[in-house]
Amino acid sequence: MTTTAALVTTGRSIGVIGAGVMGQTLIRGLIDAGLAKPAQIWATAKSEDTCERVMKDLGIRASQQYRDELATTGLILLLLFACFAWSFYSVPGKTIILRYGTLPITAMSLLIGTLPMLVLASPATIATLHAMTPRQWAELLFLAFVSSFIAMIGWTYATARLPAATVGAMLYVIPVIALMAGALFLGETVTLTTILGGLLILGGVALAQFGPRYLSR
Repeated sequence: MTTTAALVTTGRSIGVIGAGVMGQTLIRGLIDAGLAKPAQIWATAKSEDTCERVMKDLGIRASQQYRDELATTGLILLLLFACFAWSFYSVPGKTIILRYGTLPITAMSLLIGTLPMLVLASPATIATLHAMTPRQWAELLFLAFVSSFIAMIGWTYATARLPAATVGAMLYVIPVIALMAGALFLGETVTLTTILGGLLILGGVALAQFGPRYLSR
């Protein structure tokens, strides 16, 4: 099950990368709210079974690969607003965190992020919750408490006490950790180019963190 989703929009279609519980909820919300028709939406999932179920239940296009879809869709808008919002959280938001504290700002951030999802929720969301297996519930709880709440508390705490450049550079370690977790827990294939890319990321983070200190000696 894919528990996270990334939204990709173009002038002609909407793509959801990750058609797990959260991705399906997002798709249902877009359709029920009349913001998009099923024919305009495509999604990706890790398993063929999930792709087939999503195509049958939602009437959209789904596959395990998204590169071909992106190549034929035209110009891509990767929600640049999210980048600006995260930059604000890490740079100007530092003053707010220092003033009001880590826990209150973390709670407020998660609350603000939850409200749009509630707007997109539909009656089908309840049906999805009833159909979830115990393993899917465990994964969802892990996503909510570990990947979201605990991770956000740690990130907010670090943002208030470390330079923005230091905190921002650590974002690039996330894909490397995700790659390792995917290989260990999901049996995903790791290619040579993927390993080289991960080493390049780690080298860039190390250079950003320790390069200036080394050069100043």
